[in-house]
Amino acid sequence: QGNEDEPGYPASARRAGAMMAATFAYPILIEPIGYSLASFLYVIAGLLIYNERRWWGIPLASIYALGTFWIFGVLLRVPLPGGPVEQLLFQLGLIDRVR
Repeated sequence: QGNEDEPGYPASARRAGAMMAATFAYPILIEPIGYSLASFLYVIAGLLIYNERRWWGIPLASIYALGTFWIFGVLLRVPLPGGPVEQLLFQLGLIDRVR
């Protein structure tokens, strides 16, 4: 409706538009910066868009990004764009190959 947010109900058009823009940018950024970094930034953007600025946002985004990369990229061997994070994980010996 274009109204401002009500306490407890974040539903303004501005927030919806910002989330759509972040969702549009996410798959575009995956190839150049890698899945993990793009996923981390997407979760952080979503938290900021919905005014969730508590300290646990960064660890939550990190756990999500690295956890889903590990599940899909390492365990299930789905070819995900790694970017600089995958190079670092390979050098640390946490993953066994670089795509």
